[in-house]
Amino acid sequence: TVSELERGVITSYLGDPGKVVGISNGVDLERFEFLPKGRAQGQMLFLAGMDYIPNIDSAHYFLQEIFPLIRSKMPEVRLEIVGKELWKIHDQPSFKGARFHQNVPDVLPWFRSSDLLVVPLRYGAGTRIKILEAMAAGLPVVTTSKGCEGIDVRHGEHLMIADSPAEFAAAVGTLIESEALRKSLIRNARRLVEERYSWQGLVNRMQAEFQNLRGRQE
Repeated sequence: TVSELERGVITSYLGDPGKVVGISNGVDLERFEFLPKGRAQGQMLFLAGMDYIPNIDSAHYFLQEIFPLIRSKMPEVRLEIVGKELWKIHDQPSFKGARFHQNVPDVLPWFRSSDLLVVPLRYGAGTRIKILEAMAAGLPVVTTSKGCEGIDVRHGEHLMIADSPAEFAAAVGTLIESEALRKSLIRNARRLVEERYSWQGLVNRMQAEFQNLRGRQE
């Protein structure tokens, strides 16, 4: 499994903890090179494929309930929506300051040009690799508790967690306005992914677990 939460659920059905191994998702630290942000320019990134129903819900949630709150306090803030099958959310009203970019060849340039990643997920399973990628690249994150579920992060240390529209909008505003907070989150987040979520380290763990399983079978 990719999280301890899912490991616990599956173990409860199997009744044997030894049959279930938890290895988290990871990030390519070389591809997502650490380039910390300077002064904020007021650009948010929403990155999601609309071939996944929870992402459609999160897009509607952000556009209808959170983005208007942000714009009411910070009208210059822009939202770049990047992903697959964005036509599925084009039934939304036309929001000033929001632009859609479908099927881009590479997400990394959007990480570089944005001030923060928003992940307003309300339900779903697994873990969000895009959060790990953003943390590796030096892009601060605002997310819900569900969005960062399964990743060993703490609010105010590695990213910002907010579970209501007002809290989410406030977290975005605070992060854009506070350079000190952005620098702190960026530094701590990169250290975390280096220590816990590099693909090389995770592959080594997986190989060790395979060896353990083989030993149990012999």
